[in-house]
Amino acid sequence: MFLRDLTDEQKRAFLVLADKVVLADGHLAPEETMLLDTFRAEMDVADVPVPQMDLAEAAKIFDTRKARVSVLFELIALGHADGDFDKDESAVVTEIKRAFGLSLAEFEAMVNWVLRQMALVREASELMAQEA
Repeated sequence: MFLRDLTDEQKRAFLVLADKVVLADGHLAPEETMLLDTFRAEMDVADVPVPQMDLAEAAKIFDTRKARVSVLFELIALGHADGDFDKDESAVVTEIKRAFGLSLAEFEAMVNWVLRQMALVREASELMAQEA
C-alpha cells in the first residue's frame, strides 16, 4: 500500500528486511508468500533478487520518516499475515524499529493501526461475499 513511493534503493532494502521478518520463525507460510508477491508487484520488483545486506545496513537506506513508517506498516502486516506474529518475527520487527529510531509508543500506534486496517479488510471481504 505504501511501498510504491520508495526509491529503487529503498525497494531493494525493503526486500532484505521483509526476507528477515518472514524467515525469522523458520517457516514461510503461504499467506506470507502471497503478501510478499503483492509487495513485489506494488514495487515493480518481481524479478529482483533479495540483495545480500545486513539489517542495520538495510535500515540506514530509509532516510525519511515517511519511508521508515511506510516500511514498518508493511512489515508489521507481513508478520501478522499468517495469523501468528511469532516472537522471532516480532523481535526482528522490533530491531528494525530500533534501527529506525522510533519510540515504543510510535511503534505500538503503528501496530494498532495495522491491526485495525487488517480487520477492516477482512470485514470488507465478508461484506462482498454476502449474497442479498
